[in-house]
Amino acid sequence: MLAMHRSPVTRLLPGLILTLTAFAAPAQFDPPTYQGGHGQWQWEGNVAKTFFDNGLAIAIAFPPDDDCDTAYFGLIGNDQVKSMTFTIDQSQYNTLDVEAVDTGDGTPLIGFPLSDQALYDLKRGQILRVRTDQGNLNVGLTGTALAFNNAYGNCRLMLQGTTLQPSNSR
Repeated sequence: MLAMHRSPVTRLLPGLILTLTAFAAPAQFDPPTYQGGHGQWQWEGNVAKTFFDNGLAIAIAFPPDDDCDTAYFGLIGNDQVKSMTFTIDQSQYNTLDVEAVDTGDGTPLIGFPLSDQALYDLKRGQILRVRTDQGNLNVGLTGTALAFNNAYGNCRLMLQGTTLQPSNSR
């Protein structure tokens, strides 16, 4: 079950906004159904993401402020969405009432924590369908496990605050 909890999201939202907005440009939301193009999952730092041809993006962030224990879903680029639901393959998740937050550069972000089951399904599923009151987004999930695992690993490295140093020659 996906759920929005205001206190953890509010606490982590500033860092999540900075992390996610580095990866998306502002765009108007035309109600498309996306099936190809830029829909490859990638990661950078502690964020796994995929971009759509219309300028929207979906990102899964693992904030170090939360000890990397929570994955946050972000829909970037549309301030008109008021409700959203997921279908991952045949698994339907509850509808959420959502609000977009302005990231400071005009890019709207909708974010909320994912349940462990939703994260598991995203890593192992085939198709993600995000249905909103403004339209639908469909994207393949091939490569999400690799992207999520690397984003999570990078988050854990951020927590350690150390980097590997070359050893002294003998």
